[in-house]
Order: sequence, then structure tokens, then C-alpha cells
Amino acid sequence: MSVPRLITIMREQGSASILKNDFFGEVLSTSPLTIHTTGITLGSNQLKILNDATLTTGDTVLLFRTGAFFIVLGKVSNP
Repeated sequence: MSVPRLITIMREQGSASILKNDFFGEVLSTSPLTIHTTGITLGSNQLKILNDATLTTGDTVLLFRTGAFFIVLGKVSNP
């Protein structure tokens, strides 16, 4: 196998394994903070809030996954 072909295969495999890091979630409760996203429910020990957003039950939020934590980037509002 040629080196250029090997590099192409490595790039293809790398692209296929990139995981999605941004998610939408729904606030299930605020005390303690619980958010449901993509089939899982996250507890306050798995969540970090980026700013001092005031969240209420039922809010849709944008989440960013980093390692074992999900960062709440903010509320999503309908225009």
C-alpha cells in the first residue's frame, strides 16, 4: 500500500469517528438541575453553566459536551 493511500484511509477513518459535541436539551428541573438530551438525563454533577442564565423547567438549552461534562451554553428561544 502506498503512503498517500494510507494517509487517505487515515483521514477517512478520522472523519468517521468525530463525535458530535453540541446538543439540545430540555430542563426537567432546576433544583437540582436536571436536563434531558439525546436519550439520557443529566444531573447537576454532569452539568456546568457557562453564564448566569436563569433556567426554568421546560426551557430548551444548547449544550456542549467536553469530556465527562456538558456545558450549558444558554437558552434557546423562538423568534
